[in-house]
Amino acid sequence: VETAAITSDMVTSINQTNDISPLPVITDELKGSGFLTEYRLERARVRSKEFGLLRDIVGNPESTANAREAAYLKLVDLIDREEKELQAETLIKSQGYQDCAVVITAGGTTVMLKGGQTGQVGQENIIKTVSLATGNNQKSIAVIKIDDK
Repeated sequence: VETAAITSDMVTSINQTNDISPLPVITDELKGSGFLTEYRLERARVRSKEFGLLRDIVGNPESTANAREAAYLKLVDLIDREEKELQAETLIKSQGYQDCAVVITAGGTTVMLKGGQTGQVGQENIIKTVSLATGNNQKSIAVIKIDDK
């Protein structure tokens, strides 16, 4: 992760921007998807809290410069991770999978799938797709089939 000096414009931008913690949009497609939908909703709730706490630290004039910088870098990392997860999920669904959720952590990436071909070839294709979308090593990506009835 590249680090850069935090400017007052960056702090002002973060404090004035509401698009850092997007709320989940529930569509007819998501209703009834079960476990994966519940997982994504819970992930969105937890991240919303994380975004709020980090924004509070960044925007608090009583926070030390180091604390503000660390919070800013965590915000950037969280946003980057969320974008990569969403991109990977979209690419997986475009391959004909009914539903999926991608989870990126420091230890690796987990892909939870519903529907579609998940044999050896299917898993290899998913791993390649997720690696391209996230920049993560293929060996750090695990694929789990969810039987959600």
